Amino acid sequence: MHDTALPTATATPSAAPGRWLLAGISFAGMFIGGLILSMVLGSRTFPSPYETQAAITGYFAASGSAVLGLGLLHTLAAIPLTIFTTALARALPDALHRMVVQHAGVIAAVFLLISAMCDIALVSGGGLTGEALRALHLLTFLSGGSIHVLFLGILVGAGTIGLAGAAPRALTLLGAISGVVSLASVASLIAAPVAFLLPLGRFTALAWIIAAAIWLARRRST
Repeated sequence: MHDTALPTATATPSAAPGRWLLAGISFAGMFIGGLILSMVLGSRTFPSPYETQAAITGYFAASGSAVLGLGLLHTLAAIPLTIFTTALARALPDALHRMVVQHAGVIAAVFLLISAMCDIALVSGGGLTGEALRALHLLTFLSGGSIHVLFLGILVGAGTIGLAGAAPRALTLLGAISGVVSLASVASLIAAPVAFLLPLGRFTALAWIIAAAIWLARRRST
């Protein structure tokens, strides 16, 4: 069997092994696994910064193991996200799309890592209270929510455009929807009512990453 790259009139980027592309599935699995673990071990779902100080403080006081597990899995998830980003960028024929995917993916991984470290800090060292707790919780939300989803959406959007014409129509449509929703979700920074766009953008992006990883890996194995 031989690796095949997408057709291009320019120089063909170095081939990305299929197993590197499948790191996208590992990223999605670890990310979702962290959420499931936090729900199973926690007293309730992870609180929003729009909730009361009492509700936020109570959650972290009662759910230390859940938050720690969430932070550890999301720390690990940043690694396969970076690997998938590099593999996806190498699979694209256009230099501009490769650059955007590479940078957006790395930035998304960095902010996911920041969010995970904040999660761990929230339940370490005897626990935080008051304004320190609220500030760190807000940083977790911004880095792992709004900013991470924004750059994940840019990665998906650029990858979708770069693969357009070669990828299945359903994959292209999913990527387009995810990219638009993820970009729009940044409005949650100033308008709480549109915060529902964050999980919508995040999970459609995860679905696109899984589907794109499988499709590209199969394409390269034929």
